[in-house]
Amino acid sequence: MKFEKIKIGISHGDINGIGYEIIFKSLSDARILDYCTPIIYGSSKVAAYHRKALNINNFSLNNIKDANDAYAKRVNIINCIDDNIRVELGKLTQSAGESSYCAVSQAVSDLKKRKIDALLTVGGNTGVLSTPIQASCKNCERLPKGIISCSLEREATEPNVVS
Repeated sequence: MKFEKIKIGISHGDINGIGYEIIFKSLSDARILDYCTPIIYGSSKVAAYHRKALNINNFSLNNIKDANDAYAKRVNIINCIDDNIRVELGKLTQSAGESSYCAVSQAVSDLKKRKIDALLTVGGNTGVLSTPIQASCKNCERLPKGIISCSLEREATEPNVVS
């Protein structure tokens, strides 16, 4: 029986934290690509920084501009933050909070447009945000505060937001 693979959006979380390590280790088993098409919402530059810091050499990403262009047999990444962002491992920074927010925002937008079927969020610390971040997001959409979750069912109409 043949089935259509679902597209799973994954927001990168706090760029100064363990988000990319969790993503890399979770997707390191190639068998996962038999069941879904992962799309990371983040930064290929930040991902490369973390791969080097973690000494992970056998993990590659397919850069795409839109979730509709995702390649089914690869881990895909959509760059949704400024490439000039500075990674400061272990530190809480305004820019890390902004990048986390922007990644989730773009992923939720794609979920609402049905470009992805489900969204997995990796922890991000938006508590450090002290200024409005709308202007710093490439495709930012205002989101309510809370944890975003969603059903894996293809017929789901909207993501669930839990406060």
